[in-house]
Amino acid sequence: ADAGSGGGGNGGDGGGGDGVAPLSSEQMQALYRQHRSKAQELISLRDEAFRASRDAWDAGDREVARVLSAHAHALRARIQQEHTAAAERLFAARNRHIVNRWEVDLHALHVDEALRKLASHVDTLTKMKSRVVLSVITGRGKHSKDGDAKVLPAVRKWLDSAGLMYMEHVGMVEVELVPPQDDGEPGAGAALGLGNHSAPRL
Repeated sequence: ADAGSGGGGNGGDGGGGDGVAPLSSEQMQALYRQHRSKAQELISLRDEAFRASRDAWDAGDREVARVLSAHAHALRARIQQEHTAAAERLFAARNRHIVNRWEVDLHALHVDEALRKLASHVDTLTKMKSRVVLSVITGRGKHSKDGDAKVLPAVRKWLDSAGLMYMEHVGMVEVELVPPQDDGEPGAGAALGLGNHSAPRL
């Protein structure tokens, strides 16, 4: 395994868009109306059901009032679900131009240990709603038993099998992690210049 004195660690800092412009206020307002529209429709239906329930109660029709009240409460749960889904979409749209840069050092780890750490970081960072560039420091194998790098080739093979884009440097690879997009936009590989390695996604 590659061995060295480097310690593991990571840190994030929001970067510029690298070619992806943030949405304008007008675009965000349009997206807000689009993604919140269903919840607004349900809110109107909920309020109408509550009013009808009160009217039925005042008219002495308690059974109808209870049915309408239950319907209104069910709509309240659906409203919350719609708002939660809208928040995810709006957050992703608002953060798509941000590039977060992280770093992890795999020195002194055996190959299997290094790959587990890499997989763990990739799994965590791909859940972010912004683009992430993960710098993976592997070392050049100078301290390994036969002087040949072990971790770097294993990392390269793992990234290829996962279909992740990366750029290789001396003793390090930069991995690009792009959140799923449903707006038909191309991935960030060209914008960030990390598209020299790629494979079909698993």
